[in-house]
Amino acid sequence: MSEGEIWVDAAVLTTVATDLTSEGSRVHDQACRLDLTPDAGRSSDETARAISGLATTVAGMAEHLGTVASTLSETIAGYQASDARGLERMNGTGAAP
Repeated sequence: MSEGEIWVDAAVLTTVATDLTSEGSRVHDQACRLDLTPDAGRSSDETARAISGLATTVAGMAEHLGTVASTLSETIAGYQASDARGLERMNGTGAAP
């Protein structure tokens, strides 16, 4: 690759987006499992608040993974569309902008 060129392997990026979606779902499932009230005697309320805070944080992380996956997928689609239009123009089959 020469200087200034950009090479993107859409298949690899699609795999990354799929993995992010999958892991985001797994993390979300774990956050749901944290929705419990522990029996910790006199410390039950404090423990429940700590676990609730952790569950909220984990759920937020899962949401962010989903957002990153979605944004990556949109970026891949945009890149592929742009690349296809450029190829059509170079081949003389596409309309000029």
